[in-house]
Amino acid sequence: MGSTRVMIKSCQRRGPRLCRLHNGDMLAHPTDALLHVRDPGPPAEVTRAAEVQRARDTHGDRLVNWALGVATSARAAVQREMSPSRFDVFGAPTAAAIESISLDMLGVLCAQQGHIPGIRMSEGQVEVVLAAVESGVSIEPVTSGIRLLEAAWRRAAIELVAPHFDGEEGIAMLYAFGERISNAFAAVTDENTRRYHESMSRMREMRMMGQRQMLERIIAGDFATAPHAEEILGFDTGMLHACVMLSARPSHEAAVSPSEFASFRRECEKALSAHRVAFVPQDGTSMWMLVSDGALAVSQLVDELTPIAERTPWVIMSIGIARREQPGIRAAYVSAEAVHASRRQRRDAAPIATFADDGHLAVLMASEELVRWLVEEELGPLLGEGPILHDLRHTLEVLLHNLGNIRVASEELYVHRNTIAYRLDKIEALLGRNPLERPLTTHLALQLAARGGELQG
Repeated sequence: MGSTRVMIKSCQRRGPRLCRLHNGDMLAHPTDALLHVRDPGPPAEVTRAAEVQRARDTHGDRLVNWALGVATSARAAVQREMSPSRFDVFGAPTAAAIESISLDMLGVLCAQQGHIPGIRMSEGQVEVVLAAVESGVSIEPVTSGIRLLEAAWRRAAIELVAPHFDGEEGIAMLYAFGERISNAFAAVTDENTRRYHESMSRMREMRMMGQRQMLERIIAGDFATAPHAEEILGFDTGMLHACVMLSARPSHEAAVSPSEFASFRRECEKALSAHRVAFVPQDGTSMWMLVSDGALAVSQLVDELTPIAERTPWVIMSIGIARREQPGIRAAYVSAEAVHASRRQRRDAAPIATFADDGHLAVLMASEELVRWLVEEELGPLLGEGPILHDLRHTLEVLLHNLGNIRVASEELYVHRNTIAYRLDKIEALLGRNPLERPLTTHLALQLAARGGELQG
């Protein structure tokens, strides 16, 4: 490496355009070719007059006008490649970025080996990146413009070198130009891509935070104007909305890893791909989804999610009602949350249930004290553990479900009718009344007890 520096200095002192290193390779310096640059005259307009003037003070009018000419040709290529609508958004910042990169390229080409400066992240480049992020498009408009500018500089290098250097000299000079151009634009592309992804990540986090805050506001009953809510949420609030609550069963919470829950979420996302879905995490093993669509039925969501629930025994899902507008979002959430709260502590909870299935229980279980009083008053002696009490409760529930028909109940339980009659007498003796005299209240008490853990005594 030391001998290379000595040879470079020797070449510069002697003044020839090329010399041979000790290993036989040819060494070229782009400044030798830049002596042949002809001044094309100043461009009709520039985007950053102050930057251009600073470059003129450093490199002179001839080289600056040449660099601006390269920028002009690249800008024309970008405009040809972009659609008019996209050019309206990216045209001005892209032109500024192309101009600033081209001015910095003079420093790259004129610098001594080992002291080549990088291309700074100019305001124009930052504007292009932010425009891409804010428009929600990919990094492609940014990298496409850089790619076209790099091609313009390579073409300019060939047009400069070819008339003045031939043979081995020309090859070495083109290699010197190409290496500096490649390294410079690779660094520019990497930096723009990094800035894009960082900005996109920040934008996504801010958008998600804003959406979550808006949903919390709506759920609390503080409704915004429709345009304001839709701007933040990113969807038409006039659609039908349904909420799905999901969580790991208490018996599985410690065993479910975040990666397993993430995989489960992806399955849900795939199953609901026909709808617009917003996922709102709550903790490592629970979340809720707001599902929105122009036409949406709760039964449709049940059909779409049931296969996933059956494949995932450690999870329970609860679906609320479907309603429109911001009040509908609130109704969807509150109804789903109420159903889920009444189910999530039950060991025998079905994998999936709706407000239509368990809404009445959710309403009553909103007051734990009233639930306990009702269950104790209605079932008192039947509460507790043990196979006998379990058989009596189950028999009573089946009888109530079948409107007191002993024959149908015996067929459903696979026992003799006399057994049913005996159990019914036993229940009546324990309760001190006819257990079938108020079927709705008794059946409701059995369901509430099963969900509230009252059957354990």
